[in-house]
Amino acid sequence: MEFVILACAGALCGWSAVFTWRRMPGGWLCDCGETETERHGAEERGLNDSRWPMFYAAVFALAAIRVYCPPEGMGAHGVRTADDIIGMGPVSSGAVGLDASGMDALGGAAGAGSGAAEVSAFLTAAVVLGALWCLLLITLADLRYMIIPDQLAAALAVLGLAGNILEAADGGLTFRHAAAAAAARGVFAGLLCAGLFWIVGKGAEAVVRAIGCGGEAFGFGDVKLLFAMGILLGLEGGLNALFAASLLSGAVSAVLLLLKKATAGGELPFGPWLCAAAAFQILWGA
Repeated sequence: MEFVILACAGALCGWSAVFTWRRMPGGWLCDCGETETERHGAEERGLNDSRWPMFYAAVFALAAIRVYCPPEGMGAHGVRTADDIIGMGPVSSGAVGLDASGMDALGGAAGAGSGAAEVSAFLTAAVVLGALWCLLLITLADLRYMIIPDQLAAALAVLGLAGNILEAADGGLTFRHAAAAAAARGVFAGLLCAGLFWIVGKGAEAVVRAIGCGGEAFGFGDVKLLFAMGILLGLEGGLNALFAASLLSGAVSAVLLLLKKATAGGELPFGPWLCAAAAFQILWGA
């Protein structure tokens, strides 16, 4: 029964992503100082074909199944735990006073037949589907308008904090202490990922401009997205996603230059690569 519920929830999530994209306020898709035009209207955004909602409903249903029945990293009920998917790792046993047997409670669905574990597992799945929903909309916005809406980046960060709270609470902490621990380590990971990206990106941008290719290496929206990804995925996961996105983006850019489909100094969105790497990290990186 849980399997069916999660698959239906995933399908609804995929359908709602297309629905939201078509009805998203145009102002969300405008850069600072930019005025909303007809270009930002629903008819100009794409995904108008009736088959797109069905396609993304199927994709998200499969993602929900993946969350529920991974080949590895299963919790006691067959559901990937919060520790398997989100955050920087479990709370240490010393921090929460657990003995060796109590360690089984860390990260999610522990104790067969436990109602609390079932609720935790479903909440974790909800966080994952919500994060994938945000990542899809960010990808569409960056591909079409070269912008990452602040509202979606903020929602992704909030979902990351929620996932970290679930993980800390499953480790035996009270909600207040779980929230404090999640905020501290989530913000630390987010700042480190975003800061490292900004420093390296600015260095690369200086090198590119020095050789006469010009153009910005990244936008500040990418930095905010990295901050949210650091909260969601943790330090290791965020850096892994950044590394993978950089490799993929660089390889595709090189191919496009060789095929003369792009020019030196031209702008290509980096957000979709970050989102794809984050989604892979969520579903297969644990």
